[in-house]
Amino acid sequence: MSTYTPTKLFDGALGTASVPLFQATSTTILKEIILTNTTTGALTVSVSAAGNVLIPGTAVGANSLTVIDLSKVMVTNDALTGDASAAGVNAFISGIVIT
Repeated sequence: MSTYTPTKLFDGALGTASVPLFQATSTTILKEIILTNTTTGALTVSVSAAGNVLIPGTAVGANSLTVIDLSKVMVTNDALTGDASAAGVNAFISGIVIT
């Protein structure tokens, strides 16, 4: 029988180069991405899963929050990558890990 565990997949600042944020070690359902921009100007964010773009250079307004709800299934070894146009974007990414 499978176990479904709500999990924090990433919690931190995004850099300006696309880097791995999470790598699935078993089937994982990506459920929510929360992006906060702590700067006084709009910044853009890109996020991909398993090489497929989920968030394509989307603007996050100055001193604001963007919440993206989704149900993207990732399989073992799929990587979630992301970056921002400049420093100042934090991301909280949650999902469900199935073991």
